[in-house]
Amino acid sequence: MRHVWATFSEDQIDLNLANPRVFLELARVLLFYLAQGARLVRLDAVAYLYKRLGTPCIHLRETHALVKALRLVSELAFDPAEDPVLLVSETNVPHEENIAYFGEGDEAHVVYQFALAPLTLHAFATGDPTPLRRWLAALSPPPTGCAFLNFLASHDGIGVRPAEGWLTPAQLEALVAHTHRQGGFVSMRALEGGGEAPYELNITLVDALGAGPQGEADGFGPVRLAAAHALMLALQGIPAVYIHSLLGTPNDLAGVERTGRTRSINRRSWDRGALEAHLAGARAQASWTRLETLLRCRRKLAAFHPEAPQAVLDLGPGLLARESHGPAPAGCFPSRGQRSPGAAGSFERCAGGSERAPATLCLSLAGLALGALP
Repeated sequence: MRHVWATFSEDQIDLNLANPRVFLELARVLLFYLAQGARLVRLDAVAYLYKRLGTPCIHLRETHALVKALRLVSELAFDPAEDPVLLVSETNVPHEENIAYFGEGDEAHVVYQFALAPLTLHAFATGDPTPLRRWLAALSPPPTGCAFLNFLASHDGIGVRPAEGWLTPAQLEALVAHTHRQGGFVSMRALEGGGEAPYELNITLVDALGAGPQGEADGFGPVRLAAAHALMLALQGIPAVYIHSLLGTPNDLAGVERTGRTRSINRRSWDRGALEAHLAGARAQASWTRLETLLRCRRKLAAFHPEAPQAVLDLGPGLLARESHGPAPAGCFPSRGQRSPGAAGSFERCAGGSERAPATLCLSLAGLALGALP
């Protein structure tokens, strides 16, 4: 009997990595892209890489072994000290399962920080940063030579499974209601034994924070959008700003209707004329200017180096504060021209600048709250 596995949909058949020839082909494809100059390689949904009958086929021991093998292949082909390659794992699962793909510093170099997005949205929707602050305070630094990829939005939705254990069921239910109120959708996942539970929030970050044209009447939408990114940019790790957050793109409901897919709400394809007209608007200009200023600020300070140590300060309800000091320890992400043995990366765009002043971020979320969620 032949078994065929389709993790996500029947038209997307998974590879059988139990066959050594399949792994060799996968390694060949990886080396092809590296030879073309790729240096950051996203391992999409890597948790499902290996299959074994009688198991859920997620987070298997063989999967972690294969990630280690792919890293070894890249390091044999390209010297980590001279021409480093970064493997980036993408696993939209609860936090502890997610960071397991660092291994002991011998698997992925970079791990998507999935819990950040739903906890940040909750903080700005409620004005209460307590769950976000608790999570940040409990966050252990990644192994030497590794880093988190901090992000608030992507081409997919805002996954809520990574917030399990940090948001109560009532808080999660209220976040779902907030998403619907802001014009978004909620994708569900099937539970073992029957029933469903929220999987991801399908909405642009712009509308989720009330920064779209149909946003809150208080006029603070662009400020919320900038403040949320200020938090993300200040955290230890490598920041990633989604193109539609930078552009201030609102929910694309026409795209959802056209494709029948709720994820299309955050995947708008702009034509040049429409984009130029959109960017000429006051809301989009305000968002663009604020984000550009934050990005320029981050590049100047060594305290925002991906490995710079950070401390989360408890200043009371409604306040979230983070303090960091540079320079970062040697050995992980030096700026171009500052090589170090065993460095996992040398990407100037990932590192802070040369100014050595400490950096402190303090946000007052109470005044920016979108509504009265529990």
